Amino acid sequence: MRCPDCSKGRMEACNEEYRYAECGLENVYLCGIRWSRCDSCGYEEAAIPRLGQLHRVIAWRLVTKPGLLNGKEIVFLRKQLGLKQYQFARLLGINQPELSRWETGERTRRTKPHDTLIRLAYALCVRDEFTSRLHQKLHQILVPMVACQVGKKVDPSPMEIDPSHSLEEEIESTLLEFGPVIQAEIEGGLKKRSA
Repeated sequence: MRCPDCSKGRMEACNEEYRYAECGLENVYLCGIRWSRCDSCGYEEAAIPRLGQLHRVIAWRLVTKPGLLNGKEIVFLRKQLGLKQYQFARLLGINQPELSRWETGERTRRTKPHDTLIRLAYALCVRDEFTSRLHQKLHQILVPMVACQVGKKVDPSPMEIDPSHSLEEEIESTLLEFGPVIQAEIEGGLKKRSA
């Protein structure tokens, strides 16, 4: 088959992992998909099934990864939410130029609370197979706090919050705790369906 890009080379089937640069991230590699590369110009073409599900998996991995998000990861999460930069900045309570500096990597002085807020904004705005249990846990943490602030009595199910941790640390630990558990359950479910 001729290359659709240069029309000179031939498209050769490849067996190695496919670097999925189209998502905007540099470190996403896909296994077990069919793809080919032009032997002349290097153009690559891949058949990627269930693209929406793949993007949700990538987003969940970003939300639950240890360490700060980089600029490209913030852009990916924002685009998954379908928000323009000014909309996401407003959601985070910052101005658009500040968010732009985070996304381009121009400003690396983003603090851990900002990073947690970005992850939380994504997790709370999305309802999917990855976030449903997280929503329940966050509801247990946040509802009593909000109720206390507005003077209402709430009898939530029992929960334990370590008083030596801030709310930000509690939410971050919840994200990190639930990430691998939910991921393992989903991967197990996917394996059962494909069997």
